[in-house]
Amino acid sequence: MEYFEQEITGNLHNEKIAKLLSEVKLITGKNEILDNLRKCYDTIIKNQIFPEKEGDLPNN
Repeated sequence: MEYFEQEITGNLHNEKIAKLLSEVKLITGKNEILDNLRKCYDTIIKNQIFPEKEGDLPNN
């Protein structure tokens, strides 16, 4: 049940998330994947869709 509750936020805001992420400037290349992921999470967190704890990504 906890997993489902966590997924509700994303499902309720799919259109907003898609619009926000479409505006994120990403860099092409496999070495940029983690930085691009961070940019996406930072954008979603900054817009208060995900809590800050969701931004805790590994360094490598």
